Amino acid sequence: MITKQILIAGSSSLTEAFRDWLNENRKDVPQTITQALKDSVAEKSATEPHAASPDCPYLTTADLALRWNCCVHTVPRKVRAEELPSLMLSKRHLLISLDTVLKFESGATLV
Repeated sequence: MITKQILIAGSSSLTEAFRDWLNENRKDVPQTITQALKDSVAEKSATEPHAASPDCPYLTTADLALRWNCCVHTVPRKVRAEELPSLMLSKRHLLISLDTVLKFESGATLV
């Protein structure tokens, strides 16, 4: 019972302190949040795999995994099972054409 009262008192004190801090930093908080979001977007776009374009109509396994929201190992597994045709540049580097991906996604079977 005593522990619960201490927690309640501590919680209300912490809430009050945080409220005071927000009131003192009212102008800085939105700017800080905006800057953090901008930094996050810039960092993500720098590390995000490229999308297929008319110049490069192929997707890497990482691109396709990101597109399908699946594990990066799923795409090579589908290639090995011959469910998904690919261009094998080396043992570990696969490219999948965008046309193949679109046909696969639409449910068409490739022979």
